[in-house]
Amino acid sequence: MDGDTSSLLTEILVSLGILAGFVIVGKGLIILIDKVIRQFTQKTETVLDDLILAAVEKPAYYLIILWGAYIAFHRLKLELKQGIFDLADSVVFVIAIAFVVKLVYDVINALLEWYGITSAEKGRDEIGKTVIPLVKKLVKIFTILSGIIVVLDHFHYSISSLVAALGVSSLAVGLAAKDTLTNMISGFIIMADRPFRLGDRIETDGKSGDVVEIGIRSTKVRTLENNILIIPNTKLVDNVVLNQAYPEYSQTHFFKVGVEYGSDVEKVKKALLDAAHEVTDILDDPAPQVYFTEHGESALIFQMMYRVPQYVLRWSVQDKVNTAANRRFTEEGINLAYPTRTVYVRQERAAG
Repeated sequence: MDGDTSSLLTEILVSLGILAGFVIVGKGLIILIDKVIRQFTQKTETVLDDLILAAVEKPAYYLIILWGAYIAFHRLKLELKQGIFDLADSVVFVIAIAFVVKLVYDVINALLEWYGITSAEKGRDEIGKTVIPLVKKLVKIFTILSGIIVVLDHFHYSISSLVAALGVSSLAVGLAAKDTLTNMISGFIIMADRPFRLGDRIETDGKSGDVVEIGIRSTKVRTLENNILIIPNTKLVDNVVLNQAYPEYSQTHFFKVGVEYGSDVEKVKKALLDAAHEVTDILDDPAPQVYFTEHGESALIFQMMYRVPQYVLRWSVQDKVNTAANRRFTEEGINLAYPTRTVYVRQERAAG
């Protein structure tokens, strides 16, 4: 074996040793994360550190190996054409950027996952179901485009024309999809402002129902007829929305009735309160209240105010109150009023 061959073999063995060293360092990093750092992070109250560790573990390992391969290859004094070295460098650079893009995306993804978990713990499940998936897609697109721009710039491709083309395309798409973009922005406003949540019963523009999905473009509401009402988000942002489930699920209802003139006021009040106390779904605190509100055109007007624990009980409680009040009035001899008119006829004397 001549000296050149022996020297080349030595260089190859040294380069392989360098590569093996970087592999060992990478494996050591994995072991350090698994055996030491992860044991520590599992004892913390937050899951954010665990998610970030899982995100950086593999990309960091492969970047270390790639770095070692780059150093090992370049220290070899191989008699190769410069173009081969340039090609190898370009391949390594593209692979490194790909790993960096994945690392950045995985870290941001971990932060979003943590935010979704935290929001769910605070009772804001809709954020994790609606906002987080969209943001993940946008972050993925942004990181990939950033990586492509860095690669193009490295190879001395002009990116100004690409940016200009993207700007013109964005303007055209924005004009063509103006209503869609407006609804998307309104969707973000709804998710940030949270005027209602999933499961809340809302009423807007004469329509009411339970919110089943808060989307980016529209919100789906299940009506009382068990149909799905799709409302554009701009309608919900611009119009008045009544949330029957906020600030709490209990609701105050009113019962209005008119009785004949001459009825005993105290007896009417007692009959209405007794009827309310018969209905077990009516809350005792606050207790039902009855008010003699006005002398109507044809009746004495009374109004009872009571509270139910759940807004979904509205119709069943109203039915029970009406039934009980009607029975109490019959037992007490209280007559309901109805419109009456007294007509006086004046007769003119005949001219004599």
